[in-house]
Amino acid sequence: MTKICLITDSLGKGGSEQMTAKLSRVFHNCGYEVFIITLKDQIDYSFSGQLFNLGKNISNFKFLKQFKKVIAFKKAYRSINADIYIDFRIRSRSVMEFVLHQYVFNISKTIFSIRSYNVFLHIPKQRYFFKSYASCKAIVCPTNDIVNQMKRYYDFKNLVHIPNFVIESEIEANFKNPTNPFQFVIAVGRLNNDVKQFDKLIKSYRQSDLIKNNIRLLIFGDGEDKNQLENLIIKEDLQDLVFLEGFKANLEAIYSNAYFTVLCSKY
Repeated sequence: MTKICLITDSLGKGGSEQMTAKLSRVFHNCGYEVFIITLKDQIDYSFSGQLFNLGKNISNFKFLKQFKKVIAFKKAYRSINADIYIDFRIRSRSVMEFVLHQYVFNISKTIFSIRSYNVFLHIPKQRYFFKSYASCKAIVCPTNDIVNQMKRYYDFKNLVHIPNFVIESEIEANFKNPTNPFQFVIAVGRLNNDVKQFDKLIKSYRQSDLIKNNIRLLIFGDGEDKNQLENLIIKEDLQDLVFLEGFKANLEAIYSNAYFTVLCSKY
């Protein structure tokens, strides 16, 4: 049986993390032997396969924490001995990535996922990594724009465009038609204004025609800027119109019933 190992920062409250969890379930249903290595102890999405959670019992000392995590990473990686490793992590730290490339990864078995148009979140800027990625099994991008962005920096021959996907059976299972007494628009993502720009969304909403039409704004997600956004909602006097709904794993029915969905991410 083919072994597939998915590598992720966590399985908690993020788009990349959600896609990792979905992919584990799809691979499992297709008959593959699935493993997941996660670096943080954050599990919010359902997954399939054997989990190696490297985020438990970590040291409070940064250097020691990183050293132990590399050792644990290498041990898990080698013990799994997968046929294919698919890496969804944020990979912007050059020193850490160099160590992993030198002492842990088998590049010929590795697929790197580039999840953002800001590609340097997923590949360090040094030419060493361009050459290394060029020799891996594949570099997967969810949009053609990301493929083209990667081509700007190096003549990669192994770029592959594979869009994000949905699992139809799970949508049907999760779908419940909510009966809302009002119309609403939604935005979804981690509450990080530097990337998702929900602060700008709220200010734009304040200036829009949605308010006089009593169409509310619902923001789904959790993150470090929650308090800042709550204060902004009060400052703009939007407490009856803008709502931070928190994290929800399944939003199919919400998407279906929204007046529209806003994408305000910087990348």
